[in-house]
Amino acid sequence: MKITISGLPGSGTSTIAGMLADHMGLNLVSAGETFRRLAAEYNMSLEEFGVLAERDPEIDMR
Repeated sequence: MKITISGLPGSGTSTIAGMLADHMGLNLVSAGETFRRLAAEYNMSLEEFGVLAERDPEIDMR
């Protein structure tokens, strides 16, 4: 099962996602954490990695 929750920064999406994952026994995957981890792996700032991700569709496969 995949459930996607989105919202503006500070709107509580991470809090709700964590509560829902705990309640339903699901794994929580944070897009923001994944993006930051990949940027670090590529030795890039978030802005630089964002530009790369827009140009390289293979990034989405990671």
